[in-house]
Amino acid sequence: ERQAQEQVQQVCELIARDNVEIGVALVKKRATEEATREIENSLKQAMDDRRKARETGQPYLPRSAGGNQYTCQQFFATVPDALRPKQGGIMGQHKRVYDDFLLKPEVLPPGVEVPGPAMGAPG
Repeated sequence: ERQAQEQVQQVCELIARDNVEIGVALVKKRATEEATREIENSLKQAMDDRRKARETGQPYLPRSAGGNQYTCQQFFATVPDALRPKQGGIMGQHKRVYDDFLLKPEVLPPGVEVPGPAMGAPG
């Protein structure tokens, strides 16, 4: 009788441990999806504004600067050169940070695959 109780207790502990791991994974997945959705929503307007500026060949002026070129120039004059936006986007080792970040599988949105070196991606 005692041995049967110990076995039941061990099985219950094992099941509980497995369920905790599944629960943590589900909470992490849900939190990541929600955070991704919130970030995408908060960036949508700025991304649309940037896309429109690029399509029309105009410089992008953030709404936070009131869309005012002079205010933007004043702001960027105070930003260290290494952090200032450059014509043509990010290059070299700065771009590599973003590329390396994308290679982390837990960062990718569901359904997105990054091509490996055999598929022609820079390695």
